[in-house]
Amino acid sequence: MATVFRQAKRIRILSYNIRHGEGMDGQIDLARIARVIQSAAPDVVALQEIDRRIRRTGYADQAAELARLTGMQVAFGRAMRFEGEGQYGNAILSRWPIVHTETHSLPGALESRGVLRAQIELPTGHNGPQSLSLLVTHLALDEESRLQSVHDIASIVSGSATPALFAGDFNAKPDSAVVEALCGTWRSTTRGQDLVTFTPTPSQIDYILYRPQTRWHVASTEVIDERIASDHCPILAVLDLLAPTQNQDTDRQR
Repeated sequence: MATVFRQAKRIRILSYNIRHGEGMDGQIDLARIARVIQSAAPDVVALQEIDRRIRRTGYADQAAELARLTGMQVAFGRAMRFEGEGQYGNAILSRWPIVHTETHSLPGALESRGVLRAQIELPTGHNGPQSLSLLVTHLALDEESRLQSVHDIASIVSGSATPALFAGDFNAKPDSAVVEALCGTWRSTTRGQDLVTFTPTPSQIDYILYRPQTRWHVASTEVIDERIASDHCPILAVLDLLAPTQNQDTDRQR
């Protein structure tokens, strides 16, 4: 018998590879990136290619600056040290409290990669406080490392009953072995859609995934057609986090 759900919490999630704020016009402009983010009115944002105290971007802490410009809370996860001076990695922005973060290293043949995981406290509803697990990554350029990363990330969330979203630049097309492997643990918000998120070679390599399947309803997914601020277009998904009844027998991790 199918699970019956009582109420839902709507969540707007944006994933955006900002190319350290450098647009297709060659200008580094975090204020422009912030305006793109704000135009989508997201609750949480998964960011990739974030510089922190690196010369090429004026030694700015880009995650902190984007948090200031958007008025959101922030967490940064290092993927690698850059030019022997600063850090480079992923970040999460949230309009709700970020209560815990952790960063896990991932393989990469050309450079190290990482996944940032944050626990976010959602507003209290009739069923009491809820938590959301949000993961963000930028997978490697080589397929062997990407496939190993899929295994590593599955291990990170294995056994967790907390509803989770996973977003980022996966450097893989929808029909790739990497995306197929990911869908053994997750479900994609863009399954069956023909989208372009990376503009230099028009294709989809950016995704928003969710688990478990029975706790989520995808209301909509779209790509924001902003092709100047970065070489990626941001992808926005609107999902409803469903509150289960006491019978959770069918609420399995998929």
